[in-house]
Amino acid sequence: MADPRGPWNEVGDRLGALALKLKLHAQEEMSEERKAEARSAVERFGATIQGAIDGIGDAAKDPAVKEDAKAAGEALSTAVSHTVEEVLKAFRSAPPDDPPKSG
Repeated sequence: MADPRGPWNEVGDRLGALALKLKLHAQEEMSEERKAEARSAVERFGATIQGAIDGIGDAAKDPAVKEDAKAAGEALSTAVSHTVEEVLKAFRSAPPDDPPKSG
């Protein structure tokens, strides 16, 4: 079985890089007009996400969608469970004075 940590590490790395870029961008000097535009964009983004969530909620009433969502949830649960098992194995096998290395 492939190492399940690889994809999770990539997700963490990409989110970390994105967060840093967003932080640096936000720290740059912005005019009040640009700040207002940014706030408006964030509000529109939030409304779009809320609309998507509402749409998913409506679709979830369809029995076929419920079945697929359940199967996807079970697959995600299995994937996370296997990942947790691998992490626990790593902690159990690591010498007490040699903590696991990140990334």
